[in-house]
Order: sequence, then C-alpha cells, then structure tokens
Amino acid sequence: MPFGVVAGLLLLGAGLVYEALRGGWSRDLEEVRDAPPVNWRAFTLLLAGLAANLLLIVPLGFSLAATAQFVLVAAAFGSRRFFRDAAIALALTLAVWFGFVELLGVNIGAGVLEGLVLWALGREPPA
Repeated sequence: MPFGVVAGLLLLGAGLVYEALRGGWSRDLEEVRDAPPVNWRAFTLLLAGLAANLLLIVPLGFSLAATAQFVLVAAAFGSRRFFRDAAIALALTLAVWFGFVELLGVNIGAGVLEGLVLWALGREPPA
C-alpha cells in the first residue's frame, strides 16, 4: 500500500512538472497579479501551530500538542475565542487519540492527559 501511495504522488508530481514546463498556468497570471497581499500574521500563526505540535508532542502527548496547534490555526483564520477553540480541540483530539489507540491499536503519542483517560477507564497505557 505505501508503494502505491508513493507511485500515485510521483505521477501527480510528474504531471504538475509537465504542466509547468508546458506553460499551462500562464493564462492565470492576470489573476495572480490581482491577488491580495500575503497576510504575514496568519502565516506566522500557522507556522507557530506546526512548530508547537512538533515541539510539544513528545513531552505533552498528542492531545495537548494538537490542541495547541488547533488554537493557533484557528487564530490564523481569525478566531478570537481561544477557550472555546481549545475546548473543541481537546474534545476532538482526545476522541481521535482514543480511536487510534483503542480501535486501531496505534500509539500516536500518549502524554499525561491520555494517561489519565486510560487510568479513568481502568486500562493500561500502550507500550
């Protein structure tokens, strides 16, 4: 299966290179010139979200790291309701984590919070 995904991505990449070399996107240049300027604040918040996930997943676990990323990305899209975003993110990420661990048997990074959830359910943390 992974080789099929790699082959598909290589084919898509080759198609994009072919179109670029052929000048397939030159007719869209007018639209690019009229595009709004880059929103550097949003871009920085998106990068901060990715960095937060990368830096926090090992010490804090998947749920808290993904919650931090969710809140930063929501802020990049203009949300100012940080506590609501964090509550939604925490519920979603705990559900995703639980699904991966319990249904699929894949450990995607258990931290303190995930350990508490497993303890409350009377289950052993994954190895």
